[in-house]
Amino acid sequence: MIQVQKWLIWSVYKQPTVTNGHFRIVMEHILTDCNKHGSKCIICGDLNVNMLTSNNCISDVLDVDGATHIVTSPTCYKGDTCPPKYAKHHMY
Repeated sequence: MIQVQKWLIWSVYKQPTVTNGHFRIVMEHILTDCNKHGSKCIICGDLNVNMLTSNNCISDVLDVDGATHIVTSPTCYKGDTCPPKYAKHHMY
């Protein structure tokens, strides 16, 4: 039997000029909304947050709600820092 579940899918963009403190509050509201509706939640988008460090502005918010992230490598390279295996895909 297939079980029907509610899913909330949030697509989020954090402008680099938005403070981490304000963004943290927004993320808390998103997760509270998911919990209030008893829904599973997917948050995706351009968060402009380094999720590879443990001291970023939203890790502890995610930890409290039991959420996890799947980012395991950098998703943005600037200047000459792009690894060679990705360089051929960029247009210069």
